Amino acid sequence: MTVQQLKYIVALDVYRHFEHAANACFVSQPTLSMQVKKLENEMGVSLFNRDKSPLEPTEVGSIILAKAKRILRDIDELKAFVNEETHQISGSFYLGIIPTSAPYLLPLFLKSFIEKYPDLEVHIKEVQTEHAIEQLENGSLDAAIVATPLKSNSIREIPMFYEPFFHYQMGEKKKSISTSELKPEDMLLLEKGHCLRDQLLSICSKRSRKKMAFSLESGTIESLKGLVKSGMGSTLIPRLAAQAEDAPFLQKFKAPQPVREMSLICHQSYTREAILQALHSEIVNSVPEDMRTSKRFTLVEWR
Repeated sequence: MTVQQLKYIVALDVYRHFEHAANACFVSQPTLSMQVKKLENEMGVSLFNRDKSPLEPTEVGSIILAKAKRILRDIDELKAFVNEETHQISGSFYLGIIPTSAPYLLPLFLKSFIEKYPDLEVHIKEVQTEHAIEQLENGSLDAAIVATPLKSNSIREIPMFYEPFFHYQMGEKKKSISTSELKPEDMLLLEKGHCLRDQLLSICSKRSRKKMAFSLESGTIESLKGLVKSGMGSTLIPRLAAQAEDAPFLQKFKAPQPVREMSLICHQSYTREAILQALHSEIVNSVPEDMRTSKRFTLVEWR
């Protein structure tokens, strides 16, 4: 049974003539006749008394036609609802964002975004990527801002910008270095679960990392910065996390610079396209222009 077959039998009930119903449905009369017969065979009943002129629904056909009309009406209402939802920027919107981006990205776009769309109630939650995916799938989040690619069939990725990494260390240093010059044994990492940790390990993947004399489980970039400033090692930080006071500790990478791709993600079934487009535009316009393209960079994958 298909929606199109239901439309055919409803048209046949309206016009009570195969050719007229076919014309109204913009199909040939044999096509309509074949589909109606196919539906009758599937149901095991005759929907129309073809001996009558004009033809009439059978007793059971009248019952099925009433249900078919209700189904088609519900489908039309659902389409109208989805269309309205797709174009409205109002109601509640639940947004996740990874902790290594939240303190630095939110101040750039959030105030202007909520001022532009006062009818949209935005709820924001810091969440690691794996948990964001779970919550998109169970519906507790509408969208999330994470590092991609994720390589998940159920998740739609909308790339926004490409954020370069800086080497963060104490002491004298060259103006720029290559990733091959990093010393894995000196690297401070975030706790497990952070994509930034996995990206750093990916950059250093070809070299062994010796065990450090102390163990740190930190969820913030600022904690890593503090340890670097105390002479405990070095780390990598994303560009937006680099503040003015960090200038003495920053070291750029030689081209092509390693970057993380930051994307707005949602479940493949999510329909509120207007909100996604508005948020995407606001975020992209809030970051430095040279971060809006992947050219000159090398993407660091982590998943």
